[in-house]
Amino acid sequence: MVGRALVCILAAFAVAIALPGPGRIRTQTQHPRIYFGPADLAELRRRAVGSHGHLSRALRRAAHSMLARPDIYLPSSPARGTAPTRSASWSAVSRSSRLSPRWEEIYGNNLGALAMHCLLRPADWASFTFTLTYMDRLAVQPSWVSGGVNGRPRAITAIASTLAGFSTALDLLYGRLSSGRRRVYLAKVLLAVSELHQATEGRVWLNRPTDVRTVSAMMAVLLGSLVLEPNEPSAAKMWHEFAASHLDNTMRYLNLAADGSLNEGISFGSYVSRAVTQHVYLARRHRGVDHTHGTWLARHFRFYLATVLPGYQRTVGIGDSSPGWLYGPESQLVFLDAFVLRNGSGNWLAQHIRQQRARDGPLEHSRAWRWATLLTEYLWYDASLEPKPPEGYDQPRLYVFPSWGVATFGGGLPLREDSTFVSFKSGTVGGRLAAYGDEQACPDHEHPDQNSFTFAPGGRPFISEALYGPKESHLNNVLVFAPSPTSRCNQPWEGQLGECGMLMGLPGYNDDGKDGYAGENSEHFGEDQKERLNGPNSNRGSGNLGGGELIAAVQQGDAVFASGEAVAAYSPVMRLRSVYRAIVLLDSQRLLVLDHVERLTGSPLTRASAFFHNLDYDVRMVLQMSKPGAGLSGILMDDWDALYTMSWLSDDGDSPTAHLQEVEQKAELKTRWTQFVNLTWYLEKPVSRMAYLIQGPSAAVHSIGTREGGLRFIESSQNGVRLAITEANGYESVVSIATCFHDPAARLALLGRPAFATFTDVRGVTTFFGLFDADNERSSHGRRLPHDLGLLVLGLASISGVTVAAALKQRESGAVVQRTRTTFAALSFLWLLELLLVQSLYLHSSCRDQPWNAPDRQEPLSPSSYEILPTAVLVALPGSFGAETAEVLFADNTDFTYLPLPIGHLRPPFPEPPFHELPFRELPSFPESYTEFEGITPNKSYYHHIDAATWFHLLLHRPRDMLLRALRASRSMWRGSTGIRSKLRSLMAIVSHMEAYPNARLALSFTSKAWSKQLPFLQTILNPSIKPLVLVRDPRMWLCELLCNESSLSTKSLRKPLNSSALSVYHVELAQVWLAAASSALGSSNDPGNGRPQVVRLEDLVSHPVRVAESVYRFLGLPLPPAVLARLGHMMGGGVFQSTHYGRVMLRNDRALDWHRLPAHVVRDVETICGQMMEKLGYTVGGRV
Repeated sequence: MVGRALVCILAAFAVAIALPGPGRIRTQTQHPRIYFGPADLAELRRRAVGSHGHLSRALRRAAHSMLARPDIYLPSSPARGTAPTRSASWSAVSRSSRLSPRWEEIYGNNLGALAMHCLLRPADWASFTFTLTYMDRLAVQPSWVSGGVNGRPRAITAIASTLAGFSTALDLLYGRLSSGRRRVYLAKVLLAVSELHQATEGRVWLNRPTDVRTVSAMMAVLLGSLVLEPNEPSAAKMWHEFAASHLDNTMRYLNLAADGSLNEGISFGSYVSRAVTQHVYLARRHRGVDHTHGTWLARHFRFYLATVLPGYQRTVGIGDSSPGWLYGPESQLVFLDAFVLRNGSGNWLAQHIRQQRARDGPLEHSRAWRWATLLTEYLWYDASLEPKPPEGYDQPRLYVFPSWGVATFGGGLPLREDSTFVSFKSGTVGGRLAAYGDEQACPDHEHPDQNSFTFAPGGRPFISEALYGPKESHLNNVLVFAPSPTSRCNQPWEGQLGECGMLMGLPGYNDDGKDGYAGENSEHFGEDQKERLNGPNSNRGSGNLGGGELIAAVQQGDAVFASGEAVAAYSPVMRLRSVYRAIVLLDSQRLLVLDHVERLTGSPLTRASAFFHNLDYDVRMVLQMSKPGAGLSGILMDDWDALYTMSWLSDDGDSPTAHLQEVEQKAELKTRWTQFVNLTWYLEKPVSRMAYLIQGPSAAVHSIGTREGGLRFIESSQNGVRLAITEANGYESVVSIATCFHDPAARLALLGRPAFATFTDVRGVTTFFGLFDADNERSSHGRRLPHDLGLLVLGLASISGVTVAAALKQRESGAVVQRTRTTFAALSFLWLLELLLVQSLYLHSSCRDQPWNAPDRQEPLSPSSYEILPTAVLVALPGSFGAETAEVLFADNTDFTYLPLPIGHLRPPFPEPPFHELPFRELPSFPESYTEFEGITPNKSYYHHIDAATWFHLLLHRPRDMLLRALRASRSMWRGSTGIRSKLRSLMAIVSHMEAYPNARLALSFTSKAWSKQLPFLQTILNPSIKPLVLVRDPRMWLCELLCNESSLSTKSLRKPLNSSALSVYHVELAQVWLAAASSALGSSNDPGNGRPQVVRLEDLVSHPVRVAESVYRFLGLPLPPAVLARLGHMMGGGVFQSTHYGRVMLRNDRALDWHRLPAHVVRDVETICGQMMEKLGYTVGGRV
């Protein structure tokens, strides 16, 4: 420790000697230069009175607001005689002039807007004088890094904001400053950049690309280096490259997420989005590097649109958030419109947010961030893009962010009575990249909020998040349990991992002496917490804080279903098997929530508590208690005569009494109040379920005080639940939710189809959540009769029967008696039918299910399930390098087990030799290593003595047994081989997946390309469950790859170059091979007894993976889980797919490659031979499609 301290002291002394003093620094006149040049100044001033007038007025209001309150916006006055002059002595500055710790970020954030106003309106001498005083007081500070509370270093974000604002103001006003001030200010920037550079080097968080400290510090260093570059080019170049490399890394990391989200939420994520947009602009201006085509920027607009509540004033409060935004988002939105979208949507949303900004009250933008992005908004606003809302903006829509683990519904709507907002979160702490083993994720400002939700019927928040504050589970809308042996801060209760501190994963952190966002510095932690933060085993973002899993997020019409599994977010000591929550938005006023908790044997837990928050001071919740057996307990909230209600019921028929609580918690720069419902129930069975019905003021349902109204359990079984919701008019709607969500057979048994849930409305129309529209035909079962109507019909039938019986006793003619008997028989039949109907609908549903225990594993598939649930078969045409990427369509999906064939000693017997008419062995100079590529190599398999039909029958019905035998055989022969161990691990991973999910359907991928010839055979022996997928590729691109040795989709196993001189002679034969394989694979669809195959173009899989995945799962008839979308986004953003079985697969879009380099006669011959099939597959042929 002593040696390290000595090294730091010597390094600081060396830097101090090297830095020039105020009198020695050189001054140049190449300013402004950061965002624009001197030649652009006239145009900027012209816009201030024209197209940018609204922004110019906003800058003027900001400047005059600061002028009116210098006690707030100016730094403390320096001691007498310490004003910056040419001979100023830095050591003479008294301690009284140091920055106030409460308002550290406000100085730099506001200085840029103030300087821009002075630049646009040079006649405003009062503002310019105020700005000089502002900068003078900052410049006399001995150090922006030190000088915090009790002499500790300030927070990195505060230092960065001060340096960034000061550098920007210096650049803008350089031409109006005296030579003395120029030297003093440049010297101050030089010192601050050097100190900040030293303060960041070696810090663990510097390697986390989206950490707010990283992006804030690097942007400040970048801006400082740009303003210093004309005067100190060597030092500035070093700092510029240092900062740019880290910000480039941030862009690469964000592109891996690809869904446009930020894992730390909207408010704290604005630190990152502000810095990213600045970096993209500056990289393009100063280095010629264009980041505007990245996948993250392309989808970042959705992030803003999806997370703003109706009315454009509030945002969803996920993570450390305020009710609105911190930095921007108007600046980020106009940037996206000007450089990425170019459609007016960004300008439209920025306009609405600015117009609807609250001027006072709790939603008012804080002084510390109110004007922080006005400068860049002015510079990036493109008035030629007329504000235009995105298509369908006024219709509620579901947005899913699979990498973030968040789904929102109703974002970006105008404020109307039916503008309802719902959000649901269940994601990996640190983002989905952490689940892939990435240790660079930063979860500091996330919350223990897996399976949390919000609900704002009519845009009015009823259930909301508690926003910025301590990381405690009960301050989020989640479950906590007791008694837990590892409870720390709320004994005996314990919530999710990472709670109990001000930063996620750092329990015991007390933000002593700092306010809100100023407390990110690790210097504030104790030694044990420092070790946990900076130590070599620090891996908070990649697993030790667990997280949730977004299982489903589906919209069907006006109804929405979302669910998540959060068992990994709780301590293993609790011995929980499942903590599953599902929400169903029935209509704009009603939300149904189901909690499903499964405990393992030996679990110490006996109680569970659920929390539901509301932050509004103006309303109070009122508790409604029920008497035993008399009704449902619940709460009421009266908001200006608008009545909001919430009731609950367990699957045991209990409706326990809840508690209403309120608390004040530490927020950004203040305290924040919240009220919440605390509902506790006992875990008496291995499986416990609690349902909640939350209703807005326009919901037409029974009051919560009656047992008949509102909510009741029809069924609570092993596979899931059925819940009835009785409305005020006596009609019922039924919601069925599969709690065995990972088992397609269980979902099929409960719901009749492998969806996640169903909703049967009062008309008897059933909607299946999770299946695509094409396969989600609403099945009508007739109108469900209410109980009183059923009794009425039953009574009328009985009276009619008695009347007819009495008539039969009278003496009438034979014809009359015959007609009477016929009528009586018909009425008797109707009476019996009505009796059976009433019994099936009501008597059976009123019976209580017997207690049951959760099984240790999935129940085996029934014979009928094999015919309904699909078996996916993937075959590729010859030369379709990169077909291995199809694995991404089934990775992270428990409904499927991806099985590449052949693998190890599991090698299917080939029914016949492929391509008799074009044997590759007759082509001279064709490498022997590629004969196996076409399936010519003899098959040696553990099951080599079994015919093909029997082999595939065994594989379909006993896959695990076949894999275990192949694994044992492979292990005995490959023992000791380092290269083969990865294949063994791949086999073992498949076996483990099958053991965990025995009902998962097979996705058979035939990596030997000759199997495309045998697709008709596979359809015959695997019918009717087979769903064939044929992977194709443009034959010209295939030839280009072979002849030019440039692979747009290449793997390590396919890198040996072919003899181009030999192949150039045989392009006609190769084109015929391609055509023969395509005709064989696709021609099988003409057989009415076989299913039509789904064509997947590999070019589309790379360029539009989500669209391809939706098409594939629509074809398969199974839900597309968000985890698959996250994996696709990761592949698309990074250009790399890490295959479990094939290793690292590099991706590039085929359309970016120029197959026109092929000789003209080769292209002409290929198009002549394959043209008709190419057009059928959608490829361009000679300019035709």
